[in-house]
Amino acid sequence: MVPHNDLELYETRSEAWCLMALTASLLLISGAMPLRSLLLNMPASDSDAGAHKYAKGIVAITIFHHITTGLQAASHFFSPNHYNTAMAVGVYGSGSLAALGIWTLMFGMDPSTVSAGNVRRKRI
Repeated sequence: MVPHNDLELYETRSEAWCLMALTASLLLISGAMPLRSLLLNMPASDSDAGAHKYAKGIVAITIFHHITTGLQAASHFFSPNHYNTAMAVGVYGSGSLAALGIWTLMFGMDPSTVSAGNVRRKRI
């Protein structure tokens, strides 16, 4: 096994922090995690009502990120002297997350797909 050089370690760490920042922004802006209501001691419906308008945009940004990360991993995956298992995980993982994001934009954010159970829970 070849030891990692400084550039590979830097790239891995910066990619991890970018993913954490994207995840946090996705959770906060989409309203999945009502941080404003926790900080301001307000009901979630009052403080996070405006956050949902940015949800589609942030999902589109994360889809773009996963597509570009998957392409970068694929360039190493198909190169005979750069191949390793992490690149295979990157190709399939990024591809799966991009597909899930596309599915979410197409079907998951449509208000007509709200189930009857969710509607009942909101009334209570």
